[in-house]
Amino acid sequence: MRKILLSILCLLAAVLPLTGQTTATDFTANDCAGKSHVLFEDLNDGKVVIICWVMPCGTCIAPALAASTALADYASSHPDKVKFYLVDDYGNTTCNTLNTWASSNGINYTASFSGTDVKMSDYGSAGMPKTIVVGGHGHKVFLNNNGSLSTTTLNTAIDNALAVAGTKDLRTKSEFILYPNPAISGKTCMECNLDESSDVSISIYNLTGNMQKNIQLLQQYSGTLKYELNLSDLSPGLYTVYVESGTRKNQVRLVVP
Repeated sequence: MRKILLSILCLLAAVLPLTGQTTATDFTANDCAGKSHVLFEDLNDGKVVIICWVMPCGTCIAPALAASTALADYASSHPDKVKFYLVDDYGNTTCNTLNTWASSNGINYTASFSGTDVKMSDYGSAGMPKTIVVGGHGHKVFLNNNGSLSTTTLNTAIDNALAVAGTKDLRTKSEFILYPNPAISGKTCMECNLDESSDVSISIYNLTGNMQKNIQLLQQYSGTLKYELNLSDLSPGLYTVYVESGTRKNQVRLVVP
């Protein structure tokens, strides 16, 4: 019966357009390890979340593995920014079966779920698997994909979500801006508000996740911090600039013409 259902679902995914909402649906759910997760708390905290619903089945392996690979890749370029939730499609597979299936196929994830709190139906037609990418303080859906999934499509969705996630840290009044942006004559000014005295780290990454610059500003006083960044040694392109102070971390995209 499950094989017949899989065939029907895969056929529908191939011939029907995807219909789903453009904003995420919040959930509070315990994962297979018993830890509670609230989706909107993750998104408001500047995280980008990949959710992949699986049967699990053979056709589910490749897209789930793509999400697993993205989780590892972005862990170096965007530390603690991307999460991957692996979810049983209708919550009728045990956690042990789901986790064993993932492990046997080399699929790593942030958390796994088997229950009815993380609903595939919130995002339109079912898929085997179904993969979404959500992020930003507007809780936007950047990808809603049924069936096979290319790495390029997934990474583009993650990049787009990262571009709007975390430019403002909602937990504090701290803001981080770069001006001018695009940079002019190889320079831009970084400005942020520090609620307390702390060391400040400025890191610049290119789109392939390689760090191009790292600047450490020791023991900066609370208040407005301004610092001019010299970008003359950077090639023209799009970069991600991270500013860390204390326990807070913000990011913004920077264009170097």
